[in-house]
Amino acid sequence: MNTVKISGIIILLFLTSSCYHYYYAPNMHNVPLFQQKEELHLDLSGSMGNEFTAFEVQAAFSVADNFALMGNGFMLNRNWDDLIPEDYNRGHLIEGGAGTFVNLDHDMVFEAYTGLGFGKIENGYENSTTSKLSFYRYFLQPSVGYTSDFMDVAVSLRLSGLRYNDIQFTGILEQDDQDQILYINRNPFSILVEPAVTLRGGWEQTKFQLQLGYSENVMNPDLIQERLNINFGIYFTISDKYRKKKSPSVPE
Repeated sequence: MNTVKISGIIILLFLTSSCYHYYYAPNMHNVPLFQQKEELHLDLSGSMGNEFTAFEVQAAFSVADNFALMGNGFMLNRNWDDLIPEDYNRGHLIEGGAGTFVNLDHDMVFEAYTGLGFGKIENGYENSTTSKLSFYRYFLQPSVGYTSDFMDVAVSLRLSGLRYNDIQFTGILEQDDQDQILYINRNPFSILVEPAVTLRGGWEQTKFQLQLGYSENVMNPDLIQERLNINFGIYFTISDKYRKKKSPSVPE
């Protein structure tokens, strides 16, 4: 069996694995690539991984030269089997952040944001047992990218601290899920390394966005978590520079 066949089998097993309820899933990166103050960016996207589908809303506003605010919303839902409605995975994350952006040469932008978010992950199991885990996550996210009126390309790296602060369950868990809840209870804090690549293309004020993200738990690798986030959506930009382009010049 050659190397190509082996790689194909590994990828297939990875993409089709669906054996676990997950206890963390990464949201997409907010990478606005600001060029000036008073720009508003809004993104509406659908996300998916191995074991979840989600809807995401992100906004960012450059309050002043080199300073911006952002807010993110992430809502996931997954039914494992339509015939077993009590077997599900749900969750949400709401976070806000602030940071700086610097315009480099040749339409390149460097950004760095930090922020804090709060969320919950809820699992339902076949025997009507449920688990609910509340958490908060803080992050530092530097990025660098190229931006133009019709295309953006960026690479970002999010470093996150994840802490579970409330763990509840009802009923009797299966052994694997019980072991995972106990593992999280013993190891409530994790450090996550989450790189992403963002591609946008379209028009001056409206682009389509595709982002590929990955999450690695470097502190508690046995936490059963989603590692992938593949998202696609529509990205809007409201900026004075586009209004000025469309305004007719007034003769003196």
